[in-house]
Amino acid sequence: MFSLELLQAISDWQRGGDLKQKARRGKRLKALSEALDPEFRETSLCCFRQISLDKGFLWKLGDKLHLKEDISSWTLVTDVAKEFKGGPPAEGWQGVIFEFVPEGSQVILNIDALFRDPRFLEACEAAKGDVIGYYEGIGQYGRSQREVVLEVESLPIEAVYALGGHSSTKESLAGMYFGREPNAGELEFFNSLLVRSKARFGPVWVTGDAMKRVMSQIFKQIEVMQNL
Repeated sequence: MFSLELLQAISDWQRGGDLKQKARRGKRLKALSEALDPEFRETSLCCFRQISLDKGFLWKLGDKLHLKEDISSWTLVTDVAKEFKGGPPAEGWQGVIFEFVPEGSQVILNIDALFRDPRFLEACEAAKGDVIGYYEGIGQYGRSQREVVLEVESLPIEAVYALGGHSSTKESLAGMYFGREPNAGELEFFNSLLVRSKARFGPVWVTGDAMKRVMSQIFKQIEVMQNL
């Protein structure tokens, strides 16, 4: 069931690559996965994917985002999506995590399900000396990413699960709070406010009600732009 050709395709996919490499490897993975049992080409669970967008682009989405990659990696675990590529992107970029329950035809390969099958693990062990780059692919990542490979061309903006980025520094926030550069006493007072509010700085993901408030403003802006 798990040929050397399939194991090589899975390992190559997990190794990553640039857009052209991933597109080529995705098509090969899709072709080879079609012969697998249906249990490895389905999921009823919600899947998550993190991407980075130019901040201005988020406000120009309209009602959907067309993805650069039709075939792409998703995860079944939010924590994996949040920590992907080191967490929220660098300043100047907007991190977005989408949540999506795929239809059966959109599931190329449930890698998480494969790594829960002892037959697949035995096949990997037997072929690890023959798979090129084994320890940069299957041998490195295994099931750690709880990965599902999906074929999705676009996503509705309502599928946003989290927004990520970098918060302002304490000093810049204090300047906005006081309307000028604060003195030492004012900074001390402002720090006490931050401690009481349990504010976080640096890279952060915003979910739940806070994210919904931001998205509400984006929806309003989109509606205005569409009516121009």
